Amino acid sequence: PVYYSRQLIPETYRMSFTRLRLTSHNLRSETGRWSRLPADRRLCPCGGVQDEEHIIMLCPKTHTLRTALSHPPVFPDILHRNDFESFKYIHEVLTFEYNS
Repeated sequence: PVYYSRQLIPETYRMSFTRLRLTSHNLRSETGRWSRLPADRRLCPCGGVQDEEHIIMLCPKTHTLRTALSHPPVFPDILHRNDFESFKYIHEVLTFEYNS
């Protein structure tokens, strides 16, 4: 697919996109699963359950990142888009410092 072409998308953005699609990331939804923490206890510092949908669409900590987008993100549809802005956004939410 086009989104795996190095000419169009920076490697770091492509890697973040791929990690999110494969659930190979460090969000609490995954790290909690590895340690057998119940899903309702895999919390974001904002207090919500930190999963993919939460950080992409709901988390108040990533609100500023969302408002910079030309179109609001929709989960899971964003995982099927192949535009630069979506890749950049996914990279930014996965590398965001949630404890600040």
